Amino acid sequence: MDLNHVLLWLVPISLLPWLWRLQRVTGWRVTGWTVVGLLVLAVWGVGLVAYPDYAGVYAFFAWLVLIATPQVGARLILALTGRQKFRWATRVSRLVAILHPADGWWDHTRALNVLACLQEGQLAKAQASLDRIGRETTPIGRFAHLQTLRAQNRWEDILAWIDGHPRREALLADDMTHGPYVRALGELQRVDDMLALSSPADHPTGPESLLVLLGLSGQVEMMERLFAGPLARYKPEVQVYWRATVRQAAGRHDEAEKMLSSLVESSDALVRAGVQWRLQQPLQAVDPQELSKPAQEVLSALQQLAQRICMHHQAQRAHARQNRPWMTLGLLAVELLAFACELPGGTENPENLYELGAMVGPVALLEGEYWRLLTAGFLHFGWLHLGLNAAGIFFFGRHLEQAIGALRFGMVYLASSVGAMAILLVVNEWLTAEPFLIVGASASLMGIVGALLAVSIKRLWFRKDKALWRPILSLMFVIGIQTLFDLSTPQVSMGAHLGGASLGFLLTLGFTKLRQPGVGTKDVDTTTPDEGV
Repeated sequence: MDLNHVLLWLVPISLLPWLWRLQRVTGWRVTGWTVVGLLVLAVWGVGLVAYPDYAGVYAFFAWLVLIATPQVGARLILALTGRQKFRWATRVSRLVAILHPADGWWDHTRALNVLACLQEGQLAKAQASLDRIGRETTPIGRFAHLQTLRAQNRWEDILAWIDGHPRREALLADDMTHGPYVRALGELQRVDDMLALSSPADHPTGPESLLVLLGLSGQVEMMERLFAGPLARYKPEVQVYWRATVRQAAGRHDEAEKMLSSLVESSDALVRAGVQWRLQQPLQAVDPQELSKPAQEVLSALQQLAQRICMHHQAQRAHARQNRPWMTLGLLAVELLAFACELPGGTENPENLYELGAMVGPVALLEGEYWRLLTAGFLHFGWLHLGLNAAGIFFFGRHLEQAIGALRFGMVYLASSVGAMAILLVVNEWLTAEPFLIVGASASLMGIVGALLAVSIKRLWFRKDKALWRPILSLMFVIGIQTLFDLSTPQVSMGAHLGGASLGFLLTLGFTKLRQPGVGTKDVDTTTPDEGV
């Protein structure tokens, strides 16, 4: 088994499910990502015919550059913009646009550049970048235009521009223009109108939207909970600005003025502009009892939504602290330690592996050293073998450990490995009695996959939710692809893999009783992977 052979399998079995999901999400439209995916498959196919010894490497490099890097960059951009680091987001977006110039990425880059220039106080450069996008031709252009008006506190101009637009209703249905519009209403102290257009039932309302709506409505307590939870990632000066805003709207002007005064010299031009507006046009106190009945109902719904979001965030953090995959990490550490012991004598030296505890057969060669059934599962034949198994165990193992607990996870891991080695030894003795030497945690990895399949089936049994078929089919796909890979790779033991998967599946079914969630016992929320290829 060499790297090229592995990549020849990895590229298509990663791309084909990805393309299928992509087309389903986009309504079977051809997008830039569709073209790129097909291009990578073409590189794979042409390379397989023309350069079979390097086709996998070429296709993997194309996948890495054209698909993986832009998508990781897109996630990084979201994280950076969530922290208001617009200049860094612009730089990453420019790299993504170079690698993937389709699907409007250059317009996204220019829009982020507008925000970065506004944050740095460079209004002229922001206008120049905005002119390159177009103010009305695209949603991203309209968003950038409204952000430019916002940076200048031109709230009335925002309302006038949208109200005077021939497609006003369509603009208000677009989140990218709806947000600036309701913000302008609140800044001009038209709180009734702001709330009337902000029902959670009509518009998706996340923590960022709640920040504006609850802040301009004077809901101090709920705002503090948001900043202690999902909005804790905001820059300190942005948090201070909105804490001052909500206090001003609640009638606590002295506190607000003191907090705003500390931001007058802020390095963020957007914050400075906001502070200037707050000091010149302080918000009047908002009395919820004086709002119209529909506005009161919307405000109550927003408060309830914010409370649910905060509770969910708190529960997620507690869950993450309580469910760190210590057993998974511990077993991986043992594998790495065992591999370090292999290095002096050679990780691909059969004699060295035998001395360290590799599994051998038939029984006559074993010479009663049955401890090899255990030790063989922690040794690996080279860096590639170790890397593939470690990556799979980390990805799948943490999900299983979360589902059944650390102790049971450890039992599945060890029992799958030892049991698969024993099955392989017995079958070999019965059929051929040919000599063999085997190492690796692949049986444990497949035992984890089989155990996750059992957990997923049990959840489907209880919940009767068709959506739970997705992880089941994904895990069955993994087992099927592994079997096909084994058939095409003589150095790999298909018997150990299938034995490990079967043992993991059966053992997990026996660990816990089939029970209706929530009746007498606590149902463990299991997150099974659906992109495990």
